Amino acid sequence: MAKLTAADFFKEATASRPDRKKIFLEKYMKGEPFMLNSGKPIVFKFDKKTFDIVAGLIPGDNKGYASVPLKGTDNRPYKMTDLAKTKEFGGGGGSGAGAENTKMNESSVCLWCAVYKEYGDASLGSIVKNYKSVKDAYITDESDANMIKQTDELWLAHYERTAKFLVDGLFKQGEWVFHRGSDLVDAINDKFKEVNKKMDVPFANINKWSPADIWVSKKDFVLDLSKVMFMDDLNRYLTNELKNRNLIGISLKKTQNSIHQTNYNVGEKRPPMFFDSYRVMSTKRDANIFSSKDVYIVGKGEDTIDMQVRSFDDLSGYQGELIGAVAKYGKIAHGPMNMILSDLGLDKLPDQQGIVSKARAKDERLAKELFKMFSLYADPGMSEDQFLTIINSTTTKADWLFSKYLGVKLIDILMKATPAQRNDFVQGALGYALSNTKHSAPFIKVS
Repeated sequence: MAKLTAADFFKEATASRPDRKKIFLEKYMKGEPFMLNSGKPIVFKFDKKTFDIVAGLIPGDNKGYASVPLKGTDNRPYKMTDLAKTKEFGGGGGSGAGAENTKMNESSVCLWCAVYKEYGDASLGSIVKNYKSVKDAYITDESDANMIKQTDELWLAHYERTAKFLVDGLFKQGEWVFHRGSDLVDAINDKFKEVNKKMDVPFANINKWSPADIWVSKKDFVLDLSKVMFMDDLNRYLTNELKNRNLIGISLKKTQNSIHQTNYNVGEKRPPMFFDSYRVMSTKRDANIFSSKDVYIVGKGEDTIDMQVRSFDDLSGYQGELIGAVAKYGKIAHGPMNMILSDLGLDKLPDQQGIVSKARAKDERLAKELFKMFSLYADPGMSEDQFLTIINSTTTKADWLFSKYLGVKLIDILMKATPAQRNDFVQGALGYALSNTKHSAPFIKVS
């Protein structure tokens, strides 16, 4: 297979061509497989330093691209130049490679569960032999023909492992139907859209309400949402049906060797998370304000979490990525951040478009305000006049000003708050990233 060259990787994003660096970072964070140019799939072990190196690569830095340190789950070292130029990176399509096959991967779990429950064997041979006899136990939007001809050993092992875990642990007794893209799923999603519009602060993403990838229902269960008028009604209905073991939403993550279950939004208590610190620079030792457009808010609890706040697209996509020492927790965008700040009685972040306009114009008042805030929380290493000169130079992008201003503004808001409010903010941000808010639906996560 063709190699993913630096020229391919850095190719500018357009309306028809996605940002390939962003694609890489999202797949790398989620632990999704990449395809090597040898034709072999590989999953890389997540490393925060490597993530930051890739995030900081700029077009033309071919040497930096070639020197990115990657380590596979097979404990072997790899390079970016070992990657194949698959469809998502501008090449031809490949089987079993990443997010483009979400429908295939989630549907396959349903099929594997149905066969394993009936025959006690979740090997590919058992699936091919027996899938026709369990047609009433799974409903998916992927074709049987596609599912049974898969050859990716990593995904096949994941399906088998997940099917055994779910059936042996949750669905051993009784008759069940495993859903992905079915009429039942569509009805739940449609009802969510209806009641979400009635909320004061609606969810911007259905996955922050429920990240369920598949739903499992009792064979004789009939979904009845006719009396559901508001989000609380919908969540109460789903909670009751889960507790009665009639309908269960399940979030699936790519599994490796071990596998475990976590319950969300069913009355469980989460370990507390406390505000610990912040970083205005990209690293603790960094002495250059212009080296990075991101800032960090650090929370400590059961895990130590860096919330990396930055824009991920040019003058858009401002959000926080919550990355822990032991896990990756997800994202929180500008709107949900403001929802949490507002609930706590704190000032909200300014409207993004207003800051975009000022950043494009290199607005002097905006730049001066950023310098003043920055001076409160770090040593700028320069005078205000020097700072303004660099801001107005052609080397400083408007996106840097946009992203850095919003990040430092968030730190300014939090540092003017009480310690309790700061703790509540990081707890709320983590809850949102985990789809674990007071307005989220009950679900079970298998990872």
